Amino acid sequence: MFYQPIVLSKGLYSVDTRHLACYELHWHSDLEIIYCQKGTFDVRIDGTDYHVTPGQTLFVGSAQPHEYYDCAEDNQITLLRVGSVFFGSALFMEIAKKQFGTAVIENNAEILNVFTRITELCNKKESLENKLEMQGCIYSLVSLLLKHLPRVSYRSAGQSKRITYILNIQKTLDHVSTNYDKEISVEKAAQIAGYEKNAFSRIFKQATDTSFHQYLNNYRIKKACILLLDNADTVSKIAENVGFQELKTFCRVFKQITGVTPSEYRKQQVKREE
Repeated sequence: MFYQPIVLSKGLYSVDTRHLACYELHWHSDLEIIYCQKGTFDVRIDGTDYHVTPGQTLFVGSAQPHEYYDCAEDNQITLLRVGSVFFGSALFMEIAKKQFGTAVIENNAEILNVFTRITELCNKKESLENKLEMQGCIYSLVSLLLKHLPRVSYRSAGQSKRITYILNIQKTLDHVSTNYDKEISVEKAAQIAGYEKNAFSRIFKQATDTSFHQYLNNYRIKKACILLLDNADTVSKIAENVGFQELKTFCRVFKQITGVTPSEYRKQQVKREE
């Protein structure tokens, strides 16, 4: 089982309509909300299996280990991933601490209407009006899920531990998401979280299964991948925009993480879209 980083998208959340493929056991601090439009898939959350069919909504809470398997070839879903970057740390942690007796909601007209609108907005031209409406839809959707999912009082020991880990470093994760283009030392990251350096490094490793330096590099490179496809800036400019002061270092780290150079990555992705 591995930790999946917080949402890495152009905005405050990630939402798209696509086929859901099988995915190995992992966990993350973000909420993952899936509306099944077509086909079926199976998911195991904290050891409980669910078979999701069209019209059903799946809610994966913060720090819940889950894996997707037996995904039908014709399935189609709308997937929303949203976390503290969108809600803010305080509100998100209130949501993250909620516990539910099931992860699946049967056909619900209110939720269906919101997800239908979210899907429509995904296919519309980006504008300020559409951005604001999308954010409103996300708030409405999460509110409906909290309203309709049956509440329970218990939480698994593993999930409690993972949530505690995330709580301990959440301020640092938020800082990375908004300041990845600036220099962030381990000392600075530790100070933001309220720990001395050695304690912070140990806690960060427990929370994310990686070091702070590795996490920051991975975050920057994933942001760079988005920029390489979304604009025509030079590789040197993109390196600067994601926090690398030297192009040589950026290219070396990029290849270590992706297996190809930035230029090769851009060419490969363009060919796939042709």
